[in-house]
Amino acid sequence: MSMRMDERAVRMMRLLEYLNEQERTVPVNELAELAVREFGVSEVTLRSDLSALCALRAVRKQARGAYEALPPAGDGAAVRGSRFGTRLQHHSESKIAIAGAVVRVLSRQADLQVLLLDAGTTTYYAADRLAERNGLDVTVWTPSVAAASRLAGCHGISVRLLGGEFDPDYAVVSGDETARAIRALAGPDAEATDLGAALPQFGGVHCVLDLNYIAPDGRLFTDESQERLQKRLMADLAEDLTLVADHSKLFGRRLGLQAHEVNTLAAFGSKRTVRLVTDAGASGEQRRQARELLGQAFPGAEIQAEEAEGALVFRAAPLGASRKAPCQGCGL
Repeated sequence: MSMRMDERAVRMMRLLEYLNEQERTVPVNELAELAVREFGVSEVTLRSDLSALCALRAVRKQARGAYEALPPAGDGAAVRGSRFGTRLQHHSESKIAIAGAVVRVLSRQADLQVLLLDAGTTTYYAADRLAERNGLDVTVWTPSVAAASRLAGCHGISVRLLGGEFDPDYAVVSGDETARAIRALAGPDAEATDLGAALPQFGGVHCVLDLNYIAPDGRLFTDESQERLQKRLMADLAEDLTLVADHSKLFGRRLGLQAHEVNTLAAFGSKRTVRLVTDAGASGEQRRQARELLGQAFPGAEIQAEEAEGALVFRAAPLGASRKAPCQGCGL
């Protein structure tokens, strides 16, 4: 492990040195050529190194995947000490691979109109990759201040930040106000009902949900109690649902009592598609469990698996799922 960390430190120092030498913004494909030539690592690994440098305020990412070195700044310590910055670097290579797979899924959905993008570090990386995509025409609603900031100003993407109490440690808004804001998207009738009541789903709406743990029985968990309800409501509204979790969050023993249940896989039987996206580090047993779990949650559904660029995508099309009409005259 120490050797691997030393190798990464060498790569990051070389990237920073190269960026300082150029005195210009450098496109990611040029940095990828450098990474292959000097270290023999993939673009996924390169993006992980660059993200760590960005979190440390040593490098800044510009539009369309170009990077530049930053002079030392006095505010770097605050970023390094934030919980969001720390989590951003944890399993970053896995999260970046998952994010790439999520954006490929979204780019293939011809009828995509609205993206409900959950808060979390994996979904932040998805926003980062989404910002580099051309030809999109989509409205993004999110409780993630970090993701909204990254997507702001991107051509073809209209960004809407949900309301709620701001937590600077995680760069997110959450709580009852956020749940009410999500309910308001479905129209005045939904807004007037009980805060926790189920919402209808709409066509052309895709939700990407960031999870902290998926249990062997199909229950889905978050570590943040303030975010439990808003995650469930976002999933309610979507016709297509993508769940993201790196392999360390799949099916193992859960230590501690801080997990809060969001929903169960079986509750999503009316969706057009349900996907579980993890990284290729998932073991053979985890892969078997994922297929089996989706098969149990959606009896008779065809379960497909696709592996590419360090990510693993499981897809289920539940039987009986029907095309939902898009919402007219509401937030969606």
